Parts: sequence; C-alpha cells; structure tokens
Amino acid sequence: PRLNMEPYTKEGLKRSEAMQAAKDKGEAVPDLQPLHPSSYYDYELSGILVHTGTADSGHYYSFIREREPKVPGMPRQWYQFNDTLVEQFNTEDIPKQCFGGTEPITQWDPALQKQVTRIHAKVYNAYMLFYDRVHPEHITHAPNPPITTNAAAGLVPRNIFNVVWEENMKFLVDKNVFDTDYFQFLWGIVTIEGPAPMDIASPGMAPPPSPSRTSPLRTSDTSSSSSSSHEDTAMRSIELGTRFVIETLAHAKEKGAMREYIGHLKTQYSQHLDACRWLLELVVQDNTWVRQMLLHCTIQETRELFEGLLIHVIGCLAAVERGYYMEEDPIDTSQNMDTSAIEGSPALAAGGKQKATHQGVETEVPPTGRPRSLVVRFMDMYVGMLRELHVHWRHFGQYFLVLRDFALMGPQERELLLHRRLPTQLVDFFLGEESPNAKNTQPQKKTRMGDKFASPNLTHMVETLAVLSRGCNTRVGGETTSAGAIRPALQMSVPDQEMMYHIPFYIKLIKESTNLKATGEILAYQSHEDSDFSQLIVHNFNDQINSLDVDKFKPFLEVYAAVLNVDDSLAEERVNTALSGLLKVIDDNLKFKSATFYCLHFLLDATRTNAVVRRWMMSSMDDWVESYVMRMSAGDSREVGMQLVMALLPEIPPMHAPAEVQQAAAGQPLSAETVANLELVNTFLLERLNTAKQYARPQDPESTKVDVDGYHTNWKLVQYFKLLRWLVRTPAQKAAFAPYQLPYYNLYVHIDSLRIELDENKQELIVYWHIMLENTPEYLLFITQPDRVWNRLFDFFASVKPLERFRNYNNISLPLFYHILQMCGEVNPPFQAALITHRNVDWAMRYLYYETNDYPPVAEALFNIVARGRDDPTQRQHRIRNLLLERLPLNPFNVLRAAQFFVVDASDCNVFLEMNGMQHLVKFLERQINPEPHVDLDKHLRGVLMALELVNKLAMVLVDASHAPADHPLASSMHELRRRWDGKGATIGVLVQLLESFPGSPQIATLCMSSILSFASLEIECLETALSHLEEYFQERDRLSNQPSRHFPPDGMVMDEGRPTTEAQYYRFVQELAGLVMRIEAPSVQQAAWAVQLALMSAYEAIFCPRAHGDGLVPGLRAMWSHPVIGHQMKEDPRLGQWVSTLLTTGGAALEGTNLEFAAAVLSHAVSQSLITPSGQETIMNHYIETLTMLLTMLVPLEQADQSDESVAAYERQVQQLAQIVRLCSVVCTVSEFRGYLSLPPFGGVMQALTGLVDSFASLPPTSRIATLPSVVALPDLVQAFRNQNPGQ
Repeated sequence: PRLNMEPYTKEGLKRSEAMQAAKDKGEAVPDLQPLHPSSYYDYELSGILVHTGTADSGHYYSFIREREPKVPGMPRQWYQFNDTLVEQFNTEDIPKQCFGGTEPITQWDPALQKQVTRIHAKVYNAYMLFYDRVHPEHITHAPNPPITTNAAAGLVPRNIFNVVWEENMKFLVDKNVFDTDYFQFLWGIVTIEGPAPMDIASPGMAPPPSPSRTSPLRTSDTSSSSSSSHEDTAMRSIELGTRFVIETLAHAKEKGAMREYIGHLKTQYSQHLDACRWLLELVVQDNTWVRQMLLHCTIQETRELFEGLLIHVIGCLAAVERGYYMEEDPIDTSQNMDTSAIEGSPALAAGGKQKATHQGVETEVPPTGRPRSLVVRFMDMYVGMLRELHVHWRHFGQYFLVLRDFALMGPQERELLLHRRLPTQLVDFFLGEESPNAKNTQPQKKTRMGDKFASPNLTHMVETLAVLSRGCNTRVGGETTSAGAIRPALQMSVPDQEMMYHIPFYIKLIKESTNLKATGEILAYQSHEDSDFSQLIVHNFNDQINSLDVDKFKPFLEVYAAVLNVDDSLAEERVNTALSGLLKVIDDNLKFKSATFYCLHFLLDATRTNAVVRRWMMSSMDDWVESYVMRMSAGDSREVGMQLVMALLPEIPPMHAPAEVQQAAAGQPLSAETVANLELVNTFLLERLNTAKQYARPQDPESTKVDVDGYHTNWKLVQYFKLLRWLVRTPAQKAAFAPYQLPYYNLYVHIDSLRIELDENKQELIVYWHIMLENTPEYLLFITQPDRVWNRLFDFFASVKPLERFRNYNNISLPLFYHILQMCGEVNPPFQAALITHRNVDWAMRYLYYETNDYPPVAEALFNIVARGRDDPTQRQHRIRNLLLERLPLNPFNVLRAAQFFVVDASDCNVFLEMNGMQHLVKFLERQINPEPHVDLDKHLRGVLMALELVNKLAMVLVDASHAPADHPLASSMHELRRRWDGKGATIGVLVQLLESFPGSPQIATLCMSSILSFASLEIECLETALSHLEEYFQERDRLSNQPSRHFPPDGMVMDEGRPTTEAQYYRFVQELAGLVMRIEAPSVQQAAWAVQLALMSAYEAIFCPRAHGDGLVPGLRAMWSHPVIGHQMKEDPRLGQWVSTLLTTGGAALEGTNLEFAAAVLSHAVSQSLITPSGQETIMNHYIETLTMLLTMLVPLEQADQSDESVAAYERQVQQLAQIVRLCSVVCTVSEFRGYLSLPPFGGVMQALTGLVDSFASLPPTSRIATLPSVVALPDLVQAFRNQNPGQ
C-alpha cells in the first residue's frame, strides 16, 4: 500500500490553508503547485508492528519487507519476525492478521458437551506502521576529515563519557564473573580439599562461647585464630562457596550447577559447626542475603535451594543449642551503649526500659539480655521480617517454608515459635486491617497483596500454623486424642488460641483457596471434642455456601469434608448439625443448578467415605431422596442424587461400575447390615410410587426443555426407576414388589396415557417391570385379571420415525414390553386370544416387522406374540392376508419367515396364492439371480433359501391338493387358482436359472429340483417349460460330439470332501422329468425328444462321476427304451451309441443282470443303425485289449499277494477289475460285428495270459487265502464262459 504524504507536509498544509482562505473571502482560488513532483511524496508500507494481548499484557511481533530482494529482479518479499520464528509472509493476509475485528473460534462447550463455534474479538492488531519513501533523494555529503581515537573521545561530554565507561567496565566484570569456566574454576577450589571431621556437642554439654560479632574469616590475624590450619582452610572454602552461590551463581542466567553447589555446602556445614555459626551470625547482623534469596529472587527453585541450605544450617546448630533456647546473656546497662544495636534483641526504649506490644497495646517490661542461642537470635530476626513482608508478596512463599520446616524440627522449636507468639503474628499478617488487633494499633499503609493475575503464595504459612496448632492441646483442655495431633503436645497461650479460633480468619483463607488441605487439618484438629467450635464452623460454612456463588463456595465444601471426618464422640452431633443445615441450604437454592450439583457431589463423596454421614443419610431419606432423585429439574443433579442413594449401600457396586467389578461382587454374599439396608431402601422407593405420578409429565419450564429437534430431554423418573432396577439383588426384592403391583400398574397407565414420544420415564418403567414380571407368574396373573382394562396394555403408545433416536429407543423399550405381553398371554389364554387379534398388533407387525428392518429385537418379540396363533387356522390366514409381500425385496427375512410359518396346509396355501404370493416370490427370486457386487453373500443366500423353501412348500401343498378327491372343499378353488396362475412358465424358468446360478449349494439345488418336479407333475405346461429350459442348459454344456471324454461336473458343482454332492441328485431329477413325460398318455414328438435328449445327456455325464452312481440311471433308460413313442425317439438319437459305448468301456457295478442285457441290446442296435461306426467299434475293442493287458501286467505274483492282509485285499481289488472287464468284453462280443476282433494277435496274447492266470489259481494250496477270494473263484468261470461264447476264435 502506498501513501501520498504531500497534503500532510508543511508546504502542503500551507497551500491548503491559502486555498481555503481564498474560498472564505470569495476570491479566486490561487493555483499553487507542489514544489516537487507527485512521486516525490509517495511512501510505501515496509513494516508492521503487531501487538497481541490486552492493555495490561501481551506480546509484540513484526512483519517486515526486504530492503533488497534476495534474487535480483524479483519483488521484495515480506517476512514475519516473532521471537525465534522467521518465516515468509503473504501480504494478502495483512487484513486478516493486522486489522483486528472478530473471528470464529471453535471451543469445547461443557454444557452442550460438544465443540461450538463462537465469534470472538481478535486479540492481535497492528500497533505501528512503518513507511519508506518510494523514490528517496540521494544527498551527497562532503567526506568527514579523519580523526584520531583520542580526539573522538574528547568530543564526548565528560559526564556522558564517565557513565558509558562505568557501564562498560561493569559489563566486562560481569562477563568474566558469570563465565562458565570461572564457575568450574571455583568449583575446583571449593572442593579441592575434603572437610575435616566435625565435633558437635550434645544438647547436654555446655554451650560454646558466643562467637565474635566479626566474621572469623574476615580477620587477617591468623595468630589469634584458635582453629587449626586445616579447619581454617575448610572455613574459607565454606565461606567462598557460600558467597559465590549467593552473590554470583544465584544471579547467573545458567544456574544448573546450583543444586550441586548447595549439596556440597550442606555436606561441609554438617561437618563444621563454626561455619554454621558464621553464616547465622552474618545474616543476623545483616539480613541482606535472606532478603535477596527468599524475597527478591524471582526463581522459585533458587529460593527453595537456599531455604534448604538455611534450614540445614539451623538444624546443625539446633542440635547443640536446644538446651538453652530460653536462656539469655545479661546486658550490662551501666555502660552507655546503644542496646538497640545488640543483634537479636528487641529495641530498647530510652531510659533502659523495653517496650513490647501485645494486641496493639504497648506495655513496658524490664530490660532483658540477648538470647544465648544463635538459632533463637536468627529466628527473632527472621520473624521480625514479617513487618515488611507485604511488599514482597510475589516471592515470599519460601519465607514461610523456613518457618514450617523449623517448626517440624521438634517440640523445642515449636515452643520457641509459640513463645514468640508466631500464631498471632501470622494471623495478624494475613488478616491485616481485618485482624482483631487492628483496632488497637495505629493504621499503617501497607502494600496490598495480590492482583487480578496472581495471588500471594501463603501455602507454607498455613502449613506452619497447622504444625503449631496440631502440636498444642486444644482449648477444651487435657491432652487431645485427635489422630492429627503432633506429640508431645504443648500449651498455646490464650491470645494465640483466640487468634487460632478466630472464624473470620478461616473464612478468608477458604475464600482465597489458601492451602485448603492444611486449613482443613487445623479446623478438624481444633473441632475434636469441641462442640461449640464444631457448631460454629458448620453454621458459618452453611451460611457461606448459602450466600456465595458456586465458584466461591466450592473451597468450603473441600474443607467441610475434613471437619465432618473428625472421629470423636461428637461425630454424630456434628454430622447431624452440618447436614441438616446443608440440606436446608440445598432446598432453598434448587433454582441454582450448578450450586445444587456441587453440593450434591459433596454429599455423595462424604457418604461414600464417611460411615457416620452414610448412617445419617440413611436415617434421613425422607428429607432428601424424593427431592434429589425426582423433584430436581436438572438431570445431572438427579443423576448425582441417584448415585447418592447407591452410596448408602457400599457393598453393592454402583450401576456404572466396570463389568469386572460387578461380576466380582455378584459372587460375594452381602452382610446382614447391607441386606437390611437394601430392603429398607427398596421399600422406601416403592412407597413413593403414588408420589412419582406427579413427576411423570413435564411440568415446570426446565422439564419442558427440548432439544434442537423439539423432543423432550428432561425426564424426572429415569433415575427413580434405574434405582429400583439396581436394587434387585435377591429374590427378596421381587417378593417385596407384591403389595405395590397396583400402584405400579396405575403409574404405567398414567405415563402411557400422556402419549409422549421417546418417553424415557416409560422406557425405564418397562425395564424394571420386565424384571419384576419375568419368571413370576403370579404377578402376570395379577395384571391380566378380568377387572384390569386389557386395552390399556394393548394400546401401548409407540412412535416410529426414520430417526436414529427412535430406533434406539424402540429397540430397548418395545422388545421388553412385547415380551411382557407374551408372558401374560402364556399364563392367561383369554388375554392371549384378545392380544393376537388386537389392531395394535397388526399395526406393529406392519410398521415394525414388515415395513422396516431397523428393529430386529422388536421384530423377534412381535413374531413370538403372533406365533402363538399358529394353531388357529383363522389366525394363520389372517396373518397371511396381512403379509406385506410388496416389502419382500426390502425386508425379505421378516416377510419370508412369517409366510413360511403361517402357510401350513392347503387352505393357507389357497389364501397365499389368492394374495398373488407366488408371483411375489418369483419376482423376488428373479432379482437374486444376479446380485449386486456390494451385497452380503451370506444374507443373499439365506434370502434365496427362505424363498425357495416357501415355494417348495407351496408346490408340495398344491400336489397334495391335486390328489384330493373331487368333493374336497378346496378342490375347486385350487383348480381355479392353478388355472388362473399366469406365471407358471416364469416360475419354472426362474427355478432352472437358480439351479444353474448356485451350483455350489446343495440346499438350493434340492429345493429347486423338488419344486420343479412338483410343478411339472401338476401341469403339462410346467413340464414342457422345465424340459425346454433344461435342454438349453445342456446344449450350452454339451460337448458329446467333439469331447467324448468330457467329465462332469461343471466348475463349482462338486462340494468339498465330507459334504454331499449334487451330481446324483441332479441326474435322478432329470430322469424323473423324463419319467413324467412317459406318464403322458400320448406325448408329442417334441416332448419325447426333450425327454430322450435330457436322459441321454445326463446318463452320459453321470458315467464320469463315481459319486453320482450314473449306472443307476440305466433302469430309467431301459423303461424309456420300451415306450412306444419315446423308445422310437431314443433309438434314433445319435447320443445313444456314444452313451452305450462309453458305458461298456468305462464299466460299472450296476451293469449286471437286466441292465447288462439292456446294454447289449442297445449296443447291437447302435451298431446295426450305424450309431457306432467301425472305427468306434475298433476303439472299443482296443480299449478292452489295452485295459486287460495293463491289469494283467500290474497283477502282483501270487507268492507276494499272500504275505499280509493288505496285500490280499489289494490283490482282490485287482482281480475284481479284471473280472469286470472280462464280463463287459463278453457282452460286447455278443454282437457279431465285434467277434472279428477276437482273432487278432493282441487279443490272443491277452487270452493266453488269462488262461495262464486261471491255471495258476488252480494250483494254489487249499490253505492259501488267495484261493478263497470271491473274485479268484469267479474269474475261471468267466474266462471259460467267454471261450464257450466264442469257440471259433
């Protein structure tokens, strides 16, 4: 962006004013031109400074344009500079990044429980813009003459020169002092020599003389030192290390070595008592180090490390000084000396009198000396720093940590702090102007601690008070037995006690959420056996909860729990007072949902963890259960109320506990107390059934709350019914339901009559009711008594919509309700009769069973109801007439299941056919022949099977009806239906296509074949259609002419091992169809041709399928051979010769007796009619010669065949094959055209081998197992018969 600045220059403003003045005077406007061309004044944007944040705080970053492009000739790029981030910036984003305004921000909304987009003001904005002149002037200056460094320095004013010089020198010093190499050097110095052993006096020994006020390490007079040279070196090492840590390392940017330094110093101080005294003397005289490290230092870790070092040093000295904490050195007042300068002593007023302040009132006390203990003098100085602590509120947390750790050292240390009235001082410090002592002191202006961004860290201050409080007896007197006491117990002064029992102090602590844990410990300890203080606490807490907003009273609930958990003789009284008041507070503030929710959660946690609270809540159920479980308008609060009831029975896992927890508890017996309480709670809730009615309808504004789709979302009885369900643990709960059956039934009637969609109250009512009624016939009889209005159950209100919420709701509620109806019908036949004929059952079957498949569990429950009417023909036919057959493509399983179930006899079949049921089934099956790619094949196959089963059932019923006598009631109507059945041919065609499309399914094959045969037996039209379709199928597969060795089955037809195959079934089916043609009184030539063609093709293919038992088809062909019309057609069919030649050369166990004779007759006919050519005849004989030669060659020698059972069995099989070929060859040779082949040399060789084999059999000994084999016995007779049949060959 460019700006023309000419109007804002001095000359531009002058020109504008002159032109305006001329206009005002009515004179001609002068033509004043700018002094320079317009481009001279053009400026372009080169930088943007952006501020993000608020007016109080934030962050700056910049967008800057290149001065010169990186690549010459390319435009200058913009970059974002944001701390360490430098990246290229697109100027098109300038409006978005720099113009402010608003922007949508997606945030998680805890109330709505989802991500919500809201409009917020942007927190980043352009703060300053930088422009460069587009065409800057190039001004040429004369070069400056050279000047020396000294001369240049002389041009700078002296005062400025001195300031710069001092800053530079300080920088150089700091650069060297804070150098890491310097740190390593000092570490080497400090650790160069191990420390000497330390001789620490025991507490009972006489104290060492008071150390000099001057540090011993600062003197240069080594001859006056009483320590050895080694000890002096150790002292200097400790001082050097301590000074380096405090004065240098603590100020360095890199403080990584500080922890190691402090650890080393602790070790050194532990072994050098004089060093400990040196450090405390030093900070007592000048507390700069303490201020610097504990109050000024901004790094918490550094403050904590120094605090640890300080407490360690104090601990080392405390071990030898505890015995004289309370002793003082006398002060010589005869000398004119400034006693106020004595370190560690209170300031003395003029005249030798010491002034002390007690609760704001100054009192004079006799002058005292200086404490003998250096630890005491240090603590006096340290506690005195409280007066100025307000100023350092941001970093004073570790100051109080020193006090806490000192108090934890032992009872002497706590006694010292109590003697110094530390509790009063700390409470007074915290309360400030609100302190009880404030009215007795001169008002002082103090820095206010905390701001809107941060609060003072008073955690350790409260911990210090907790240690001191728990280390003293309470005000009730005597040694306390509280579990929180610290032994031995000391006695706190009355003023300190008054401050520690000052309730406003704790109210303020809790309001500011200052260490609630320690606050609770103090209050719990001081409440122990103190009725008055306990009552004061609970009343004040209840008042605070009642008056404060939820965010401000939450801390009170946390501390409240500690007070209620006090285990003393007042526990029952305390809990009663506290919870009675709290329940009233909750009831008075029910309209504040969030406040109520958190108070209930507090009660829930207390009930779960505190047995006294649990007993009180159990005894006070009248005061809260109905309100918290049913009356409350907020669902989340009622949910907590439900959990609160469950908490009364801690042995029983809550409803939402993990499954493994539920299972583990299920096997555990309940205690007697839990069983009694279980019955008490169960009875209590059941007694509220009449009361529950008033919460069934949405009444108050909150209960009429709806979601974005307009459906109710707030159901007040859900938690009530869930609790009743959860309480069912033993048969006793079912037995306890008996007196409440009528109120429960009436409640159901009331809720159902409201007719509210997605009524979750009703859903939960049904779930519990189902539990009560299941396996309880007496309850079922009760609700089906004649005086009950059964229609109230039959007219159950249900709403069906294509929405997910309706599907979920109905799939839970309706199956259970329909099962209730089913159970009622099972115990009450009149109820069942009325139920299955009711209009609402028909409605449900239509919209929940047939119209949709979204409700599988509902459909199952409904079907179980209507299935009870299957034995009644009227009911069956009613169900058949109500079948939604048009829904068959969309919901096949439900429709087909119902049709299969209710079509039982011919009457049912008649009704189904009247409804055009067969046409619907055929259309459905036709669609299944070529399924879509994405279809689930298992479901697809299941649908096909169900439809075929129904078709087959209908076909068999029709066949049975066709055999019925003429006077049968259905005979005429069935005949009329068959006559008017327009889809006969289509039905057969679809069945044949299915037979072809599912070759791998024996079930489908069986059903299709059975149905085709049934229909074909009814109508000649059906038979012709079947024959026609099967002919087309075989013609496509037929390869008889060019593939004489083609084997069946087609791909996929043979099933896996161990399962039945369809080959034999299929060929028998074709033969049966051919048999139907034979039953026709005068079959046409076409019918005969179809029958012969199918029979021969199937018989031929069956030869190659061992498991199809193709030889078993021979009797069928023999029957056709004898038929006057079909036999003539068969004898002319060229396939006949192919079949018989293949059959005789392939062999078969069925070729015996009449079958063998028939095969010989067919062979003779085929040869005579040239159906088998000479080359074909030669092929047959060559086949026999080759087969016999192969078998004889493979036959093992007799001596080897008789060696084992396995070898004998194998020999038997080989001889059997040999005998079968000899038998077939004998049959073939009965035809004269084949005898000529017997004189050929190959056949003569075969016969010689056969004769030799037979002779060898004759020479076998009688004991040989081979000699007794049936095949061995039969073979000689076959060979001899063959010789006798052909004596001249």
